[in-house]
Amino acid sequence: MDCGIEPQDLDLSASPGDELVKEVYAHFGLCIYLAGVFETGLINILAQLSTAADASPTRATFARYYSMYESFTFGNLISELKKRTALPQDLLDEASERKKDRDYLAHRYFRDRDMDFVTVGGCLKMIHELSDWQQKFESLDEKVTEHLRVTLAKSGLWPTEARLEQQVQDRLREARLKYKDQRPKN
Repeated sequence: MDCGIEPQDLDLSASPGDELVKEVYAHFGLCIYLAGVFETGLINILAQLSTAADASPTRATFARYYSMYESFTFGNLISELKKRTALPQDLLDEASERKKDRDYLAHRYFRDRDMDFVTVGGCLKMIHELSDWQQKFESLDEKVTEHLRVTLAKSGLWPTEARLEQQVQDRLREARLKYKDQRPKN
């Protein structure tokens, strides 16, 4: 099992301990996080495509489009991508499935797993299915990114590896400066 617990070593009908419950919450949180990463990727894609098609493709133009697409729901982002035929149909279909998964996780998951959550076996089952969703979100994000990397690189719109690394370093520096002199509050 993902959390280092082997089911054969446990009474699966027993109440879960705090560590197992924390593990379920951690996997759930990672799923929601990865869904958000993918959704943000869709915002980036649409902002890049809109900026590239704009008469004035500047950073300010990108920021304007990014801000606009941030107000779109996950479903509306996918609908907008469908209009632009920016992604092949199989990736759009998979994105629609991941949107359904994200909606289910956000709105029904714990409600539908209430009886599972009170047993060790149920918690282990939840960890397993949440791990599957994590892999699906990550896999789709990687496929969409690779498709767009190839597409945008052909038109010179994809940043070089050096530029991407510089952006990462700039963001890290910005984050470190933000918290450099702050101390945790008691």
